[in-house]
Amino acid sequence: HNNETFQMLLDMLFEPDFALVKETCDVVRRHAGSAPPPERLKLHKLLLKFLKTSAVQKQERILTSSLLLLGHVGRPEAAAVILKYSSPKTSQYVRRHALIALKGVEYNGKTPNVVLRKVFPYLTEPDEDIARHVIEIIARMPSPNINSSQLQKLLKSPHAPARAFAARMLSGPDTLENNRLLVGLLQHEDNEVRETAARALSAHKKAAGCLLKA
Repeated sequence: HNNETFQMLLDMLFEPDFALVKETCDVVRRHAGSAPPPERLKLHKLLLKFLKTSAVQKQERILTSSLLLLGHVGRPEAAAVILKYSSPKTSQYVRRHALIALKGVEYNGKTPNVVLRKVFPYLTEPDEDIARHVIEIIARMPSPNINSSQLQKLLKSPHAPARAFAARMLSGPDTLENNRLLVGLLQHEDNEVRETAARALSAHKKAAGCLLKA
């Protein structure tokens, strides 16, 4: 595995045979999973150089494969590059692949907060598939910084996955204020939200008083 080998693999992304392209991506994914950090960094830099070429930028199929490979390699600094292609201004095809790629990125330092600020508003979009990808991205983050008011707005989302996600995030803290909120969710029209709230309340030691009042 050297620069020449990796470049040869990247050039294979231009092949018209989709099965060959998919196998190429799988090869890189498998190798990146066990590659030492210096080698992953080397592949990351080659991918960035490849991604910026006009030949790649002109073909969405090659561009999306490149984004997925960046996600497979998973360097934290890849997040900023991939995020540029997750915008609503990008085509739906490229955008979906960018969001999928973000699921593979390592989240450390300031990376989670940067990604969260960018993708959280996507949860309010009409496309449920976009919302589902965003939820899966956030689920990989260590302690995502989302406040209670943001989650309560999500409970009114037209997308069931977004409502369920908000309920799960709210079900953690065993505090008086949070338990009151969860008791209120027992009347929510979404059955999964109600069940999530009920499971949380049954596990919270401080919820008894709120439940008795209700």
